[in-house]
Amino acid sequence: MPPHVARQIVSVARGQACISENEIYSNARSGIHLRGGACPVVEKNLMRHGEAAGLLVSEGASGWIRQNELRGHSKTELQVCGRGSHPSLCWRRCAA
Repeated sequence: MPPHVARQIVSVARGQACISENEIYSNARSGIHLRGGACPVVEKNLMRHGEAAGLLVSEGASGWIRQNELRGHSKTELQVCGRGSHPSLCWRRCAA
């Protein structure tokens, strides 16, 4: 199946999901925001050239973050903050 192209934010709160094989770019907020105890699988996505963090993990979120490519974000590629936030990471590429 071909990747999906999107300009919007993906937000997961208090749940499980599989976010896979997407291209997320030129967004005003984080490309993907995991929060509130979310525990998804985020894999094989391209997140690029956003105005905030490419991937934001906050408010106790965790999950599996693997084989994603993050590049060209104005702030940072990956931001993990907040008590109890602890994703498991395995990168394909992360570059400014």
